[in-house]
Amino acid sequence: LLSCLWLGAYGADVVTGRGALELYPPRIAWFNATLDHFHFDDDRGFLQKYLVYDKFWQGPAGPILFYLGNEGQVEDFYNNTGIMFEIAPKLKALIVFVEHRYYGATLPFGNESFTRANIDFLNIEQAMADYAV
Repeated sequence: LLSCLWLGAYGADVVTGRGALELYPPRIAWFNATLDHFHFDDDRGFLQKYLVYDKFWQGPAGPILFYLGNEGQVEDFYNNTGIMFEIAPKLKALIVFVEHRYYGATLPFGNESFTRANIDFLNIEQAMADYAV
């Protein structure tokens, strides 16, 4: 049957229109991220959101497919990145999507994240360092 589950580039079942969030419900978790990776006298941090799907994973010997967050809430990218869910079963891989700092629910200063004093920590260097942890 050609109308079987197919996630393609958009992450949705073409027959039912269901996305990856429904088809592969992730575990939602948070980790303590460093606010400023380049000034070691600043020990402030924030909670950074990530999504994990481990139903295909064979354990510590298996690969990890790691998605670096974009400029939006992580659920949107999880729901629309079908290639991850196409190749993970073949690789027996763990799927991890991390939300980009200052987007979605990952707001280092909550409602004050976008003030002039606090927006300085939104830059590519800090974001890439988040993923290097």
